[in-house]
Amino acid sequence: MSSPPYVVEIIPFFRVPAYENEIVLRQNYLENGLTVKQMSVLLGCGPTTIKKQLRRFKIKKTEAQEVRHKANLKYGQKLVSGKVSDHKQESSVKKAIIDMYVNEGLTVTSIARVLTQMKIPTKKRGKKWDHSVIIDILKREGVYQPKRQPKEKE
Repeated sequence: MSSPPYVVEIIPFFRVPAYENEIVLRQNYLENGLTVKQMSVLLGCGPTTIKKQLRRFKIKKTEAQEVRHKANLKYGQKLVSGKVSDHKQESSVKKAIIDMYVNEGLTVTSIARVLTQMKIPTKKRGKKWDHSVIIDILKREGVYQPKRQPKEKE
């Protein structure tokens, strides 16, 4: 007597790569604070793939999380133990800029010239202040009023 043939059904099992798993991406990027490059090494793919998947799942860091490097700091901020805090010296310069603009009526170009002549260091320790930096500071503080009015179209 022969035994009945056994039929073994093979069930295909497809594992989703970790870089396509939203939970893995969210945990590593937001909670663990890994960079795209670190995640690409960890998950075994390229940085471009990680960026593509982050965009796909709409995973973005908040502004506070994005500031991990001094180059991303605004004037008046400093990085202490990985956290953004007030830079007292720069904050006093920022107040002086606002005072010169609002109370003394100086233009942004003349404020930049004054700061350069006084040898006040810029954020990146450059030698010259630029009017565009003054405008950015004043806009962030909500006091900038452009002098020129846009031409009306007829």
